[in-house]
Amino acid sequence: MCDSTSVTTSALGALSLGAGVGGGVLNSVGAYQKSKATATAYSMQAAVASNNAAINDMRAVDAGKRGQTAVANSGLQTRQLAGQQEALMAAHGVSLDYGSALNILSDTAFMGGRDADLIAVNAEKEAWGYRVAASNERGNSELLAQRAGAESPLRSAFTTALTSTGVVAGSWYNARKAGVAV
Repeated sequence: MCDSTSVTTSALGALSLGAGVGGGVLNSVGAYQKSKATATAYSMQAAVASNNAAINDMRAVDAGKRGQTAVANSGLQTRQLAGQQEALMAAHGVSLDYGSALNILSDTAFMGGRDADLIAVNAEKEAWGYRVAASNERGNSELLAQRAGAESPLRSAFTTALTSTGVVAGSWYNARKAGVAV
């Protein structure tokens, strides 16, 4: 004879095990989807980092070209100033071959050269900064690509399924041990 309590307990036990199995399946599907989404996110981040590296490479080239242009412009301005100085001094009858006039023209050339050198150094520093940033972005892109490749949706789903199976088996064993017919 079967009493209603044992039928209810047995039904609840079966329902509990069924819920455990269903939860395990859903967890496995969720683990698969999460791993797949993580791999996609890493791949996208790797692509962005690669694009950033390319942009920084272009910025480095641009900084170098702008530096060359600025050096050329500085030279033109120095020569223009020296020409104005020569014209003014010559207009006043000052000899340009010696003394203060020669010193002024020499100083103008020296300072103009210093300005041009400083412009070139600053442009190279800017370009170097962009090259370093590009290198860092390439390294980051490679790391993210490796992370994307290391993601395994099937492994994640299988691991979750195994864990869930262990939990369900433990619940079944405990129910059987307690005398609940399942």
